[in-house]
Amino acid sequence: MAILCFSGMTNFGISGISPGFGQLEEEFGATIDQLTYLISVTGLGMGMGCYTITPLATLLGKRPIWLGCMTVNLVCNIWAASAHSYPSLLVARFLASWAGKTTSLL
Repeated sequence: MAILCFSGMTNFGISGISPGFGQLEEEFGATIDQLTYLISVTGLGMGMGCYTITPLATLLGKRPIWLGCMTVNLVCNIWAASAHSYPSLLVARFLASWAGKTTSLL
């Protein structure tokens, strides 16, 4: 059940931010073109997660990697929710999507 919830939240995190673009534009002073990177960077994070998390899981075991990635995802989503700048939000979303990729790999 936990894996299913984690997977759903990760997939929602990809495009779930798009309805708030208007508010993000006002808060960060970013253009719509810049804000679309918030969705694109999650695809990059997930792609990189395929090549970094799987070898770690093979080396260290699936359970510790899954628990660690769940923690990283939670911390990064809290970081993204409280970000005070656009670059900070971008990095937080990238790292959250990287850690969220574990659900399909493990």
